Amino acid sequence: MSQKPNFAAFLNAPGAKLTVSEAPTPIPSPGEVLVRNHAVALNPLDWKRQAFDIFIPSYPTILGADLAGEIISSDSASPYPAGTRVAGVTHALSSGNLSNSAFQNYTAIKISSLIPLPASIPYTQGATLATSTGTAALILYDLLSIPLPSLTTGPSITGIPPTLLVWGGSSAIGTMAIQLAKLSGVQNIIAAASGKHHGRLRSLGATTVVDYSSPSAVEDVVAAIEKGGREAPLYVVDPVSSPKSAAPVVEVLKRVGAGSGTKVANTLPWPAGLDVPEGVQVSGVAAQDLWGRREDLATWLFGEALPKWLGEGEIVPVKARVVEGGLKGIQKGLEELMRGVSGEKLVVEL
Repeated sequence: MSQKPNFAAFLNAPGAKLTVSEAPTPIPSPGEVLVRNHAVALNPLDWKRQAFDIFIPSYPTILGADLAGEIISSDSASPYPAGTRVAGVTHALSSGNLSNSAFQNYTAIKISSLIPLPASIPYTQGATLATSTGTAALILYDLLSIPLPSLTTGPSITGIPPTLLVWGGSSAIGTMAIQLAKLSGVQNIIAAASGKHHGRLRSLGATTVVDYSSPSAVEDVVAAIEKGGREAPLYVVDPVSSPKSAAPVVEVLKRVGAGSGTKVANTLPWPAGLDVPEGVQVSGVAAQDLWGRREDLATWLFGEALPKWLGEGEIVPVKARVVEGGLKGIQKGLEELMRGVSGEKLVVEL
């Protein structure tokens, strides 16, 4: 059966709306496979690249990083043959090659960036996995130095388990950080999020949930930290990484007397003029570091841990909401994402 032509959602100029037109079918390089995309997820970075002309060396370009689909052409070195259902995150930002972008029918993608999907996970949910889980894993196991859990014997933490505060627990990265922390043996997991998400966050492993819009949010978080014991190391994950989220985090750190040994991980540069207490370590993370600097972690997470945990129901994907219209619907989805989306991931079916 002949292969259908490739179409892509092109960004032709800074700030322009996406337009759909035919594109060359990607040809995989060594170490890559060709995936027929069945669903792609929309990330905040996508609309920011479009609106602010960032990380775009030339036009026209194709945006998109997270996808799920079926391998139709495999590399001889790949453990995944043609026909394998996969999710993945592209490396177009680092390669600059449009064939590696997600907002098209076919994508050439690195083997190490693939997650084999159990039959129980639909493509729409699979598309939400790679960036969020990869970023959360890099935060926990690299920046925060939490030991990797054994896939046979469980948590590997020795000594006093840390207390983990996730400010923005209902975000995609936040929900994955909570689940990975639970699997890793963290016992005091505090999630700050909108009240409507508290039930779900508890089900995923948060031991305490706090409404971050409450006037008592900081006091409630401080109480939860102290309940876990002052001797426990304090680690903070701020997936949103805005002045609005960082300010209460700093207030919490001050009130608990945080200092040396306390670590804060964020996904954007720390807001200027907002100082953390002396001794607190603040580190930034980007998902692409997982493949550029910690490919060993990517291989373990995507090739071994996630397939096992997804198949056993130990990891639950972020809630996916489908934006209608296929490739033509991506522009509408990006505009909605720019206005703000909470507790779910926007995806488009192709």
